[in-house]
Amino acid sequence: MAFDVGRFDYGAYGRSGFGRKDIEAARRQGASEYQLRQLYQRAGQSGVRRSGRHAQEIQRNAPRPEWNYGGHGYWGFGMKDVNAIGDLATVKRHRDWAQQNRLNIGPGVGDWITEQEIAAIPDVPIPPAPEPVALPGSQTGQANVGAGYNSLGIRTKVGSDLATGGTKKAFGRDKKKKDMIAAQLSINPLT
Repeated sequence: MAFDVGRFDYGAYGRSGFGRKDIEAARRQGASEYQLRQLYQRAGQSGVRRSGRHAQEIQRNAPRPEWNYGGHGYWGFGMKDVNAIGDLATVKRHRDWAQQNRLNIGPGVGDWITEQEIAAIPDVPIPPAPEPVALPGSQTGQANVGAGYNSLGIRTKVGSDLATGGTKKAFGRDKKKKDMIAAQLSINPLT
């Protein structure tokens, strides 16, 4: 678990106040340099003495962010910070800084960023589907059988009204011109 600035006990290490032993203990517990600055700030808010040389060194040398991570909500970066900032680019920049400095990132921050990124994607219109191309004659069965059916497997008697067209209508050739059968069948896109 990450270091929790708000739960640090100043009286558990060394003398009273915020000093060298507190700083060493916080570092052992995983505190970042910025979190040491937050401990210094919290000590001042709580009335804990912080005038020692080591505490002053933290105040001088610890990173100084653009955003006060203890100013809204708790000591990390949470939804109160997000709501106070409001815009996506700034929230992401402050969240990234918080991660780099090992601050706690509150639940909901990642979801808020994802929602804002999705909302920023422009709506792209979906083009209409192309109209189906109607195929002629007995290839789809429309001229001989009816729409939506094909004529495969249908047996008809010669002379009935369904047996019209023959090979000329279906294959675009006459039975009498057998020398061109192979060439016509291979280039006809409907067969």
